Amino acid sequence: MIKRVSRKGLYYVHSKYSFKAQNYETYGNPNEGEEYLILFSDKSLYGHSFSVYFVPSRLYNYYEDDTEFTEGSYVLFENGKLLNADNDDTVKQWGMELEEIRSRIVHQELYAQPESCSGTVSDVSSYHVNVGHGNCSIIVFKDGSHFKMWMVDCSAYDFTQSRHYYQNIKNCLRDIKKQYGVTTISKLLVTHLHFDHYNAINKLVEKGFINSDTEVWMNIKYPKHGRRIAKMLECLCDAHVRFIDPTTSIKSDHILVLYPTIAFDESNHPPKNKINNSSIMYRITLGGKSILFPGDIETDGWNKIDCCKYCLKDVNYYCISHHGSINGHMMRCRRTKKSMPLSECISSKIQILMGRDTAYSGIYNEQVLNDFDNIKLVENAKTYIRIDWSTDAVTQY
Repeated sequence: MIKRVSRKGLYYVHSKYSFKAQNYETYGNPNEGEEYLILFSDKSLYGHSFSVYFVPSRLYNYYEDDTEFTEGSYVLFENGKLLNADNDDTVKQWGMELEEIRSRIVHQELYAQPESCSGTVSDVSSYHVNVGHGNCSIIVFKDGSHFKMWMVDCSAYDFTQSRHYYQNIKNCLRDIKKQYGVTTISKLLVTHLHFDHYNAINKLVEKGFINSDTEVWMNIKYPKHGRRIAKMLECLCDAHVRFIDPTTSIKSDHILVLYPTIAFDESNHPPKNKINNSSIMYRITLGGKSILFPGDIETDGWNKIDCCKYCLKDVNYYCISHHGSINGHMMRCRRTKKSMPLSECISSKIQILMGRDTAYSGIYNEQVLNDFDNIKLVENAKTYIRIDWSTDAVTQY
């Protein structure tokens, strides 16, 4: 998995990762385990084929003021070393282009309101697609006399194994069309802007599944996005979707945003300044049952949430955070002030685990697997798993 950077140029900092810290005994101890930067090469912006590098911290090279490499920023590889590239002219130009796109979206958001269900909700099913190491879920339900389709996160390319999974999404959407006659995604809810949660959006726009009838719930204000995100936002703008800021006070009978309560931006960073901790946590309630999508929120983000009794405990289906990592499973109890696993706070009947075992060290974590009692592994399905909300029946396809 570890690939050495050898070519001079700019690289995007996708995330930071501490391999040994994925064990329960060492989690939270900053002296345990070497940290890695996960870098993307942006040589090809219009395809999914690109290079991924795992660079150990001992090879980092900081400026004299100890400026740290941050997720969502750029670094320059030169003379065998990595340098902070925030002040690079090319990066600044990319930043200005992104801000122009953001400004267009923010102006539109001032007037956009989410669409409510117009009738009685029934016949709810959720589809969780095998996209390798990534997330993609679809909820289909009957609203009055018509069916609607919502999607939460949208990945089709597993960069940890350089494998495409769009055919699985295509087959799932084909089956939904055949059964329900619905072809348009009316709501796309994005938890956070990590590549394994958004990289199929452009493809779905190209194929017409996302169009001017689609609401896109997304925090676009998170600072220092890469060029791939800029291209994705531009694609959505060209499709004339309606952008919704999920961090504002939105009244929705069926979608409750549990975290965060304000948008993360240049002046308000998420815990530990990590993109995972900027994840929008969606609690979706349809037909009397609910499902929780926490994205990849980690412990430092979970610790900011104070709604266990009513919003976490009373959910029927839980999509396990951060692909079954231990750092998405532990939180500090507000009452006891002690660390506790999410399984003690979330009493869901079915747990859905999306991702690919061993994609990283610590995925899936053994404690996470043992703490829950009814985990459905999406990667075990050839194409997707379907949950019938009326009966709780789970079927693999």
